[in-house]
Amino acid sequence: MKHILKNRNFIRLLTAQFIEQVGDSFMLMALIAWAMSMKEGGSAAANISILMFWIVLPIILLAPIAGVFVDMFKKKHIMFVTALARCIFIMLIFVITPHKEMWGWIYFLVFLKSVVSQFFIPAKSSIVPHIVAEKDLMDANSISA
Repeated sequence: MKHILKNRNFIRLLTAQFIEQVGDSFMLMALIAWAMSMKEGGSAAANISILMFWIVLPIILLAPIAGVFVDMFKKKHIMFVTALARCIFIMLIFVITPHKEMWGWIYFLVFLKSVVSQFFIPAKSSIVPHIVAEKDLMDANSISA
């Protein structure tokens, strides 16, 4: 365990993962608050259900097969491209959110962000064995998860 915490690349990955998860949590809370305050499209419960549908749909459809596509390319490039795309989609969501008449675009951007995330997750998971020693792999995977 001590070897893992001395591995600079693994600590960088954990730091990036922590920042990403905190950011995703704040974004989800903000989107739920937005959906609750929005009067278009029905009640707050209906708006939150629609939001969750567009977040979960790519998980159901792509998560089981995304790893196959990730294995065809360099993990580092996939992580970079998907992280950049997620960043752009999130920024666009918060640019569009004040414009109540564009709520359909927000759902579309949430869907795209979720699609891209399904390729980021297996790339991140498969890069761990490349940055830690084999004897530390079980602990590293546990910490990373």
